[in-house]
Amino acid sequence: MSEFHIREIEEFFWRAGAQQVSRGAGKKLAALLEEKAERITKKAIMLANHAGRKTITAKDVALANELASGK
Repeated sequence: MSEFHIREIEEFFWRAGAQQVSRGAGKKLAALLEEKAERITKKAIMLANHAGRKTITAKDVALANELASGK
């Protein structure tokens, strides 16, 4: 079950100019976003732990996103 509300995810399509969005498209995007968020979260936790911190910072998340994206 996705942590994201499908209706809110469908808003991304509409703001980008889509005229119609299937329920399946919203569900698929939600699943992809959830997978990416999980990868970023795990990497951010690893970075904070490596730095000897319990608190995850915005910099941890930004770097984790770069690492997850392969940039």
